[in-house]
Amino acid sequence: MNEELFQGLVKAGIDKKTAHKVAASLSPDHLATKEDLLRLEKVILEFQQKTDARFLNQQMEMTKELAAIQVSTADKLAASNRFLVTFLGLGLTACVLFTLNLYFH
Repeated sequence: MNEELFQGLVKAGIDKKTAHKVAASLSPDHLATKEDLLRLEKVILEFQQKTDARFLNQQMEMTKELAAIQVSTADKLAASNRFLVTFLGLGLTACVLFTLNLYFH
């Protein structure tokens, strides 16, 4: 039996019984059967399912983090816009008062 393959399959999340059978079926002394092919297909599908589940979990986490960043950015932008509007309003008021003062003086 190929011990490295067995350890790799177990590390990838395949149950030990199936990993043992797959590793034994890939031995050069072993003649492949339909059951061996089905076991390999089972291992591939299990691995693909686990990979897809991990990908979906990471995608959901990233979506949540992105939403939090967007909310934070929107809050900061709104705060900076309030400051900008207040500052420009103050400047416009000063310009109007200065212009009126020059006109009537």
